[in-house]
Amino acid sequence: MHRFYVSPENWDPRVPALQGSEAHHARQVLRMKAGERLVVFDGHGRELTAEIVGPDGDEIRLRKLHEGETPPLRCRIVLGQAIPKGKNMELIVQKAVEIGAAEIAPIISDRTVVQLDSESTAQKQSKWQKIAIEAAKHLRSYQNSFRQRRSKVSIFASSDRFSLTRGT
Repeated sequence: MHRFYVSPENWDPRVPALQGSEAHHARQVLRMKAGERLVVFDGHGRELTAEIVGPDGDEIRLRKLHEGETPPLRCRIVLGQAIPKGKNMELIVQKAVEIGAAEIAPIISDRTVVQLDSESTAQKQSKWQKIAIEAAKHLRSYQNSFRQRRSKVSIFASSDRFSLTRGT
């Protein structure tokens, strides 16, 4: 069954619908029709199985069949990643989501070659978020967020959040 992302602020299980690029993908790329089933998820553990009712302008109306929640992983994986050159960060984001990273924190280290201003940072972060959502469509759960880029010192400032030992 195909999976589609609906942002948490647009999540309404009473009146489910696909909008924007997700509606375009279902209608134009997958050529889905009324009566076909799909899964919609919000990236915070909520998902529902739905049936396509039909198009309504730029959106696709759905009928809820089943609603459920996917519990988060028992451990919370936070990836602190120095920003590499080229498109390597895109692959890192994809694979991090696939292994269940809950948070990805891009780091500017002493040896980071890539220098980002605030405008390119926003563009990169938006691109990485789209890659994370695409990767999440292949998974049962997706609970991921991006931090603002930081220095390696500030990422570990709250050391109580990071432990190499298992809590009891």
